[in-house]
Amino acid sequence: MRIRFLTTANKPPWRSRCNSTDAILIDEENGRAVAEQLGLTRIGILGVLLKAKANGLIRGIAPILESLRQDAGFWMSDALRREVLQLAGETP
Repeated sequence: MRIRFLTTANKPPWRSRCNSTDAILIDEENGRAVAEQLGLTRIGILGVLLKAKANGLIRGIAPILESLRQDAGFWMSDALRREVLQLAGETP
């Protein structure tokens, strides 16, 4: 899978930069809106973590989620956290 990081700070034309891209890694609201307008598949950090766990690249998501919250100021609702952990097979 070819993944490209896209932010709204990237200069247009986004479409020409993403023609050979399967998905883009993005978590910012404006960038997600642009990706949707361009018909691109989006994946955020939580999706990357789920893929990494599914492919055996990491053992657990729970400690990473906690670190993202405490150390990086990453916001996620408790409901989203529970859903991600459930999808990862790490029911809280």
